[in-house]
Amino acid sequence: MRTPMILISLLLLICGGALFSATIGSVEYFFDSDPGQGMGSPLSITPGQQVSIDQLISASHLSPGFHSFHARAKDNDGAWGLPSRSTFYIPFPTEPVQPPYGTISQSEYFFDSDPGQGMGTPLSITPGQQVSIDQLISASHLSSGFHSFHARAKDNDGAWGLPSRRTFYVPLSTEYNPTPYADIVNIEYFFNSDPGQGNAIQIWTRNPISIDELIATSMLSPGFHSIHVRAKDSDGEWGMPSRRTFFIPPPWVPTPPNPLVAQLEYYVDDDPGFGQGVLIPVTPGSPVSVDLGLSFPGLEHGNHQLWVRAMNTDGLWSLPVSRTFSDGVPSNLNIAYADEHITITWDGVYSVDTYKVYSNDDINSLAEDSSGVFDGNSWTAPVVTPKKFYHVTSIYDEQ
Repeated sequence: MRTPMILISLLLLICGGALFSATIGSVEYFFDSDPGQGMGSPLSITPGQQVSIDQLISASHLSPGFHSFHARAKDNDGAWGLPSRSTFYIPFPTEPVQPPYGTISQSEYFFDSDPGQGMGTPLSITPGQQVSIDQLISASHLSSGFHSFHARAKDNDGAWGLPSRRTFYVPLSTEYNPTPYADIVNIEYFFNSDPGQGNAIQIWTRNPISIDELIATSMLSPGFHSIHVRAKDSDGEWGMPSRRTFFIPPPWVPTPPNPLVAQLEYYVDDDPGFGQGVLIPVTPGSPVSVDLGLSFPGLEHGNHQLWVRAMNTDGLWSLPVSRTFSDGVPSNLNIAYADEHITITWDGVYSVDTYKVYSNDDINSLAEDSSGVFDGNSWTAPVVTPKKFYHVTSIYDEQ
């Protein structure tokens, strides 16, 4: 009788405090239930901070079934570690060993209904633990329809296995001998609605069939339509029509020319309403070009919007287009004196980057003052000779 043994392989470490200074002094093991620290079976070790154990331990005193093996270590300070655990199985001494498979000595088959073991039709085999059969079996005696084929084997001890089953279909005899296709003798087509078999538009044809023909659609209205084609054979049988959908676009209508521009008007800032702006005389046409010198007396200093729109010969007004402009005069001038320098600031003029400053004691004799430095919308100059009058102007184009 074999004695149950277990092989244990353990690697144990003990960490003491913040430093790995503790030394493993002893190791013990126990099965299943903990007898208490120091009450287990000792294991032979060499003391150290790390110990390795590879040892056979007898389990002959344990009953067959599942068990657990536990091992723990104690350091040189007398502190025990937590036990490690492994589960194992001890077999029953009477558990049978799986016998080798028997030898297949006979095989038989049957259709549909089981005639009984040994009563089927035998299959030719070479006896062995595994057999391979590649054989044509006649099913000519079976009626048309679904059937089932069954095969089973018997071993050399006379025991029959369960039959395996496959389902198959025996077609009608006429399914293997279909009537050859009849010749196509006529083809017809129609649009949209079926006028009835034989009442559509005929296409002359012959075998082999080859049709490459342009079909008029001039009688159809614009929109979506369907063409259907079907054939009749020499037995007088019509086939199902095939269908294609197509689209006929509306007839082309030339786009009328754009109406001519008949009138232009403009206004500044606020819209007075269609036809209420300042009229710009034009010769009707498309396009039109005008070059106007406009003046706007009475406008406040600053930036403004000029709006222009057109009316065509049909009396329809366009959306207005706009441009921003300025009267060109800097506004809100401010003069400051500090540290023997004079600084003039002003509100900028739209789309103007260049300014000039004029000064003098006589307002009627102003001259350009180049003693200062410009910084955007400001000018600073040293006061060498005091002036009574200063004038700032914007420069659109010095050329």
